[in-house]
Amino acid sequence: MKTKNIFKSLALVMMIPAMLLTTACSNEDDAINEKASQEGYKMPITVNVTRQGDAATRATYDNDKTQKKLFFSDGDKLFVKGTTSVDNNSYQYAGTLTWSSGETFSGDLSVNGAYPGTVEEMLTNATSIKATLLPSGYGDYHFLSIDGTGYNASLDDLDYSITVISDLKTAVEQFSLEQANNYHDGFNLTPQNAIVNCTLKVPGTNSSTKSKPYIFDIANYVKYGGGVEINFDDDSKIKFVIAVASGFSKWALQDDNGSFSDIALSYKSLYGDHIYNINRNPILASVTSADKGKVIGANGNIYVNVAAAQAANTTAVAMIAYVGSATGAAAPYNHGLALALSDEGKTNWRSAKDACEAHTPVIPGGKWKLATQDEWATMLGAAGEDDDLRDGFFSVGGTNMLSDIYWSSTVDPNQTGWVWCWDFKDGDWGVVNKFSDVYVRACLAF
Repeated sequence: MKTKNIFKSLALVMMIPAMLLTTACSNEDDAINEKASQEGYKMPITVNVTRQGDAATRATYDNDKTQKKLFFSDGDKLFVKGTTSVDNNSYQYAGTLTWSSGETFSGDLSVNGAYPGTVEEMLTNATSIKATLLPSGYGDYHFLSIDGTGYNASLDDLDYSITVISDLKTAVEQFSLEQANNYHDGFNLTPQNAIVNCTLKVPGTNSSTKSKPYIFDIANYVKYGGGVEINFDDDSKIKFVIAVASGFSKWALQDDNGSFSDIALSYKSLYGDHIYNINRNPILASVTSADKGKVIGANGNIYVNVAAAQAANTTAVAMIAYVGSATGAAAPYNHGLALALSDEGKTNWRSAKDACEAHTPVIPGGKWKLATQDEWATMLGAAGEDDDLRDGFFSVGGTNMLSDIYWSSTVDPNQTGWVWCWDFKDGDWGVVNKFSDVYVRACLAF
């Protein structure tokens, strides 16, 4: 997805020349020099700060729901740190600027010496520089430590105890860690985190399942990690929002027995300027390769066969044909793939897609669809032989597929109006005109 600045770059609002300290023998000068040795030389600055990101995927934080912009707000701070050189002398500087209005931040930068130029020159000629947005809600911190024995400027460890919260608006305002590594008439910040707005659903009303506390284990996946306990509400749902470091794709949910469920985003990398709305069923997410060949009930639980589902007062709806590994490579599907226990009939391609997408019942954490060519190939590969997949339904109480042709959802890019199909009779791929009548079996991706 193409990204674009959601604010136009603005010129530097105001620069105040550096205050040069002179040496003298008066008591007043001694006091000034003593303060400088403790706190560094202060250079006041008001600077422009913009955000870089995709306005179409960021959440909306104003009353106009069409703007979809993330605005600065009271309490936002900008931590600036870097090194610059002039006349073979190196100067370190750092400071915490506070948001004032619009895209402007104001405050002091402390320098470890009397820099012989303006603050704009200091930033423009920097050999290293970093600006980090600290959104409101993180609290107050002592960002600088400067004393007479030497210069040290650092950003203290932040308190990320609010890593998991329930409100998306508040979460993005507080979790939007953003940084800039260069300066040109201001700072242009790049988002470092993706925001994941997640709802986990547990089907059924089993009180023992609902009452289990879950530990959201994010130490290995989220930028600022740690285990956080979350619990189901009265509707058997867990809702939370987290910040995930750009590039990561999965995390883990651990129940009170120590077992894990990978709740994955199709193993796709997350981008720092995006918000992802995720709905998952922890039961389906915990399925392993050992569950291949079992059936999924209408309540989202897993059973050995149709009879076992009926004994649990539910209806079996699909047989698991493939389960991906927790560390699998990128793929065009989710954690697993299942096929309905009977055909939708024989129809044209458009009707086949519509029938699969409208297949019922709705399974928490799953999506009914017409399988792509890649998904069919994956299920066939997992079965070993195509007739093992075709004839594998009867043993669990379903209806086998026919020795015939079945639609995929993948069109042939080289032939307009033709679609790839798998022929269970010949055991090979072929293309069929989309207006032809071909057999259909719905796929459940989870």
